[in-house]
Amino acid sequence: MDEHELASIVNAFIASQRQLLLMLELLKNDTKRITHIPYETRHRIRQLAYFRMIHGSDLVCRQSTRMDRRCFAILCHLLRTIAGLTSTEVVDVEEMVAMFLHILAHDVKNRVIQREFMRSGETISRHFNMVLLAVIRLHEELLKKPQPVPNECTDQRWNMTSSSRLPKHTWTKEEEAGLVELVNAGGWRSDNGTFRPGYL
Repeated sequence: MDEHELASIVNAFIASQRQLLLMLELLKNDTKRITHIPYETRHRIRQLAYFRMIHGSDLVCRQSTRMDRRCFAILCHLLRTIAGLTSTEVVDVEEMVAMFLHILAHDVKNRVIQREFMRSGETISRHFNMVLLAVIRLHEELLKKPQPVPNECTDQRWNMTSSSRLPKHTWTKEEEAGLVELVNAGGWRSDNGTFRPGYL
């Protein structure tokens, strides 16, 4: 390798180093760039968001999950014991249920929960589906099975027999005869000038 080749290699190396330094300087001065948040800080933010949402007060818990702290604890217990929902390495059951209920209560998108709980979209989606499947497994505990209405039911709301559709007033022969006489005598006119001609 002669001096000319060595000089061209050194010049290329210096030019690439200069380009790299310029790029680093641009990135350093770029204020619009989102900086990386350390794991400990993200974990602390998650804990604070969960604690504020669930354990702050019953009012805040109702606003964020549409249930009070007692109901939230009961639901988490049912999901753990009956539905078999377990904590993962990164998210515990209470946080999963809080994210699930917050999404349902406020009809928010995945990105809102990402910002609120400092989790990735994939993590939120995966844990939402886990809680959803667990809630579906609880359907026998949470939903009451409908009972058929017997035919001899006297409650008019459920009585769908043809007799319930009959008119409430049955005309007697005397009432019907009196009505026919009234119409024939001109005492009751259907077209008394109130309506447009041909309307009735």
